Amino acid sequence: MCCRKYTRENGAVRKKYRMDHLTELKKYDKQYYMRNIEKRKEYKSGKIICFCGISVGRSSLARHQKNNRHISRVAKMQLSDVKTFLKEAKKNLKESQRKLKKDIDHVSRLELIFCDAIL
Repeated sequence: MCCRKYTRENGAVRKKYRMDHLTELKKYDKQYYMRNIEKRKEYKSGKIICFCGISVGRSSLARHQKNNRHISRVAKMQLSDVKTFLKEAKKNLKESQRKLKKDIDHVSRLELIFCDAIL
């Protein structure tokens, strides 16, 4: 059974359960929060390296990605990626043209041989 279908079919049941057990669920949520507060602090305070190459705190990643420094670095990276892509495409095109020329020459020779054999 698909998750969406299950949710649609049992949404009312889940809502009723939540309303009936509201105090117990709030108590559980609070206990869970208190048990895992250190883990969350450690996770949020961790440093990560953004794909632009700058080390930032996990909690400030969204702010960093809106920063002009990040945007300019990403633009430069994208520009260099485009240049690299174009160079590779040009190289591949030249190789394809060389192979095609060889194939055409080969077919031409075979045609000549075949025509000489018929005559």
